[in-house]
Amino acid sequence: GMALPLAVAAWVGVPSLKDRLRAVGLAAASAAGAFIVGCPGWILAPGQYWTGFRYEAEHMAGGGIGFDGVPVLGQIELLTRADPHLMAIALIAGVLALIARRHRATLAVLIAAVAGTMLIAAPAKKQALQYLFAMYPALCLLVAWGFAALSHRRQAPAALGCAVVLLGAGLVSAHDGVRGALLPRSTEVAREWINVHTGPSDVLALDWGYVPRLLHAEDLAERQSETASDYVRELYAGLVPHPTIRLGYEPEFLTTTDAGYIITSSACYERFFEFGVFTSIRPGPRAATAPAFNRYREFYEALFSGLGGWEKVHEVETGNGPRVLIFTRSAAHPR
Repeated sequence: GMALPLAVAAWVGVPSLKDRLRAVGLAAASAAGAFIVGCPGWILAPGQYWTGFRYEAEHMAGGGIGFDGVPVLGQIELLTRADPHLMAIALIAGVLALIARRHRATLAVLIAAVAGTMLIAAPAKKQALQYLFAMYPALCLLVAWGFAALSHRRQAPAALGCAVVLLGAGLVSAHDGVRGALLPRSTEVAREWINVHTGPSDVLALDWGYVPRLLHAEDLAERQSETASDYVRELYAGLVPHPTIRLGYEPEFLTTTDAGYIITSSACYERFFEFGVFTSIRPGPRAATAPAFNRYREFYEALFSGLGGWEKVHEVETGNGPRVLIFTRSAAHPR
């Protein structure tokens, strides 16, 4: 994604073919050098790096539940959700560039930067914002170009208005992010409730992720003794052991399990009920993720409808982290 705009910049900025080829080679070498400096993990810890790289590549190719979408349009929706003001002003700047027909070389490089990232992200079966991060420098440059174009055309009030909107939106977003980070973490608050309201023999059935950190006594003791990092050791220091099991994602699990509590969160179940227009959509019947999607959705529908006597006993939503739901069996349906 980074090599393409560098090659385009070298190609459009040099007159002769020989010099163009040399410039493209230098651009490719610059891209490689920037990769080495910006991402030295493959040199410092090659085993871990390539293991993670292969995992992510397989994840992109194989897809993931809740990450289906329409190529290109899905990526545009992800960017728009994350930064609607940036996308709107970048679009306006692009239209101005086409109307003005000036600085075509600059526009070509910016388009190449966006296209290079899209060529990698669009074919992926998993649509996620992290695959589009390389677009942000080009989008910001496009916005800056739009401000410059407006100022050059003596439309400074319009440029100032766009700048105020963009900066204002950034400040609001930063304020909300900082404020949210200072609030109690929902999973930690839920864990405190669990420590108070459940007994040492109560079996807790946990969703696959984004739930309170709960461990068996043996697992907790092992992690507390083997953890070398002071930060991670502190995380485990205050934990209380609980007997835990993983959820069985079949409706029958709700009627046969010995668990006294089920713990899930919105980060786990919302993807089965809330969809976007072009991204985070329900997989088609022939999609590889469709069978698993339907099975998980059927399980959550059964849980929320009270199959097996399960009812929500507590809910935690602090504004920092997912909404955590805790279920237990009603008195009419004892274990």
